[in-house]
Amino acid sequence: MHYAKFNRAAAGEVLEHSDRGIDKPDTHKHSNENIDKSRTHLNYDLKDRQGLTAYEYYKQRIDDIATETKERTGKSIRKDAVTLCSWVVTAPESLPEDKLNDFFQSSYNWFSERYGEDNIVTAVVHMDEVTPHMHFQFTPIIEKDGIRKLCAKDMETPQTLKRVHPELQET
Repeated sequence: MHYAKFNRAAAGEVLEHSDRGIDKPDTHKHSNENIDKSRTHLNYDLKDRQGLTAYEYYKQRIDDIATETKERTGKSIRKDAVTLCSWVVTAPESLPEDKLNDFFQSSYNWFSERYGEDNIVTAVVHMDEVTPHMHFQFTPIIEKDGIRKLCAKDMETPQTLKRVHPELQET
């Protein structure tokens, strides 16, 4: 598993990579030579965004929290603020193909409970590469003392990151 954080400037490109072939035909030129475009139609997204693309959903979430922050504090969200976090969850090599959907659904459920369903932007399963994996991306919006705010540092700390892998394996 791999965890990464992105600001607004990087989020669009990250979501485009993950979303390939899901919301629109994949016309993006990928640097990853392991992508088998004849299998891209097998990719799927576990997140229901009510007809919005991943980027539209992400933008709506960030715009909403930016408006709330501005109204509450009079300040804008910093340009370098982390607005999107991402996990890449790889299926175990020993997992039979007929168990892949269950594995990714179980992982999605676990992350959904951890971060909140509304924060999930996308959970795209890539079946068009050598090893099936899921790009799970979310907005780091937390509620603290009744106030919603954008804060990746409070959502994941070095201590909590160490526990993710063993906890997810237990599910």
